Order: sequence, then C-alpha cells, then structure tokens
Amino acid sequence: MSYLIAEQTTAIAISDALTTLLDWTSVNDYSDFTIIVKNNGGGSADDIADIEIDQTDALGGASDLDAFPGVPAVPIASGDTAIATFDATKNYVRVRAECANTEDTTATAWLNAEDYTVPISSYALTSLATVKDYMGITSTSYDSVLIRLINAVTSKIENYCGRKFKSRSYTLERHYGSGDTTMYTDQWPIISVERVAVETQDAIQITGGGVGAFSMMASIKRTQDPPVNSDLVLTISGGASAGTNELSFSTYDTMSDLTAAITALGGWTGAVVGSKGHYDPDDLLPVGSIECNSGTITFEMVGDGLDDYSVKNEEGELYRPSGWPRGWRNVYIDYTAGYATVPDDIENVAIQCVRDLFKSRSVNMGFQSERLGDYAYSLAAGGSGVHSVVMRYKEELGLWRRMAIA
Repeated sequence: MSYLIAEQTTAIAISDALTTLLDWTSVNDYSDFTIIVKNNGGGSADDIADIEIDQTDALGGASDLDAFPGVPAVPIASGDTAIATFDATKNYVRVRAECANTEDTTATAWLNAEDYTVPISSYALTSLATVKDYMGITSTSYDSVLIRLINAVTSKIENYCGRKFKSRSYTLERHYGSGDTTMYTDQWPIISVERVAVETQDAIQITGGGVGAFSMMASIKRTQDPPVNSDLVLTISGGASAGTNELSFSTYDTMSDLTAAITALGGWTGAVVGSKGHYDPDDLLPVGSIECNSGTITFEMVGDGLDDYSVKNEEGELYRPSGWPRGWRNVYIDYTAGYATVPDDIENVAIQCVRDLFKSRSVNMGFQSERLGDYAYSLAAGGSGVHSVVMRYKEELGLWRRMAIA
C-alpha cells in the first residue's frame, strides 16, 4: 500500500536558485519513499535542470543538502514526469528544484511511502509491551491495531477525566482573573511553576513597506501539544518582495535577533519596543493575520512574572493573598504537571479497555443474554465503541476527576 505524504504545485521562478517544491515534511513514521516530479509547463515551459532532496533530524538544525544526488533523474522536459525511490535516514525531508538561469516552468511534486508505522503517543497511558503481556500476545501481527487502540483509549480516558496524566510542560495557559485568592491550573498535580504573569505588554513592532505590494499580512501561530512551537508568518502579495516567510522562534535567542531577521527579509522592518530586546521570542502571544501594508503593527508579550503566590501541588492550586486581578483570560501560567509514571489504577483501566476493544473485533461485546425458547436476545447498555467501553470503568475513573469547585 502506498501512502501519499505530501503534494504541491509550484512555479519555478526565473533565477539561478533552487525553488522549494515540498517544504520540510515529517517522514519519521514512514519508509521506502518514492518522489514523483512532473514538469507541467507554464511560464516558458523550460526543462527542470536540477532537483535536490534535503533531509534533517530537526527543523532549524543542520541539514544534509542534496542527500540523494541524481534522484530523480534530470532534466525533465515540459510535460514529462520523473519517478525515483530513496530511503530517508532522518526525520524531515525537503524537495527543491530549478531550471537553467533565465528559464522557468511550473511543477507538481508528490512524496509517497510504501510503509507506515503507527506511532504510539508519547503520553500513552500504557505501553504496547505491557498490553501484549497482559493479553498473552507474542506475535507482532497485531501491533498496529493495538497501538491505535492504546492511543484512542488514552485520549478518551483523559477527555473523561478532564486532565492529562503523564507529566509535561504547559506554556502560556490562560485563566480568567476572578478577584478570588485561589486559582486552579488545568492540569495537576503540579510539579513546578516556571512563571505566573498578569496582563500583557508591547514587545515588537513590524512595519510593512513592500514595493508594489497590495497586501501585507503578519501573524504568530503557535502549537501546543507539548512541546510548543511558535512561528512568525509574514506574507506579501504583489510587488517585488511577494512571498511568504516563516520565522521559527526556536531559531532566535532574543527579540533583537528576531527583529533583525525580519528587517533582513526585505519589504519588512522589525523593531524592539523599549527595553524588550533581551526577551525570548517565545514570550510573544499568538495572533491571527493582521494587515500591515504601509503601516505598523505591535505584537504583545506576557507581563513580568509575579512572585507573591504559593502553590498547592497536589490540588493544582495557586494562592495569592491579594487576589487574582479581574480580567478576561488575563493570567498566564507556565508550569509542569502530571505523573512521571502513570498511576497503576489508570494504567489498569487503559489495559482493560484495550483488551475489550481488541476482543470486540470478533466478538459482539454488547451481547448480554439470549433465550432459546421463542428465541430472543438483548444487548448490554452502551456498545463496543471506544466511548462505550471506557464508560464501563467510569466508577474507577471518577476518582481521578476534579471535584466541582463552587
């Protein structure tokens, strides 16, 4: 079976430089790759003169450029397609191409893989080995099925309990200031609190000035399923500097470094507000796209940290004698919470749920009773879906939910 990992159609510009056909793509769970590149024509419909496949272990880290020379074979004439296989040895792959100087075309690239290994969640409530040992399974034939079930059960149990169990870090978790002296983090028990801050402050300014541009948009996007990844996305439509640039905050140590990189792009000017130059760009708050054509916009960061509070670790409670100032999601917390080892009660429920779901593949787990005379049967309440199976153990799981706080 072939898996499509990425597909993109791109104009290969008139320049003596490589154009990205497929940007950095995670391939960690795949193997046996096929790259397909079609020269669609367009522009002057010239030959594709060079294709390079790069690979790296970490975004922003050192890269192996042109890691597979001659893959696929070039040149590729307009209307033709080149296909080749390769075996990536790192976590991310990028595909770039170019025409000869002063020539251009458009191309479509496809990245496929013949094999896919289902990854078990880093925060799974049990392990594949533990489940197989409990169920007496020695074959590897069902590994993918069991991993999918472990992941699904983990998600459903955590959703029902309203918490994450394995320890991890949480960044810029926002809370409403109520005026009360107590506040509860979303996750518990708390292992450590790195920062508690109230309100925001201006951090950097970006001015758009792309010559001939009819639109200039800036945004900060952020993913949080720890770890956190943040990027500043700058897009210019029209004019000499048209294009999109993504600046990963992990690449820059300070706000000053980030604003210098913004200015170096061309079409943009970055500036630090006040004395914020030494702060970490990860402190910048996410925001959707803002138009800044021939104007200046300001991005904010969290306020300075507080130190006049105490922590009740087991309860996930923060206590501040003077109270938490009233406001709309105005309190920001960075902290680490959870268990280094999943509690036995929770792991046992997860194992039993996986067992029940696995057995339901061939047995109707919802079947409760039948009668032979005047044949009849009945179904157990619920069923054999993940939710129904997990709910069979809601009494055990209920002990791990947070009590309602009046």
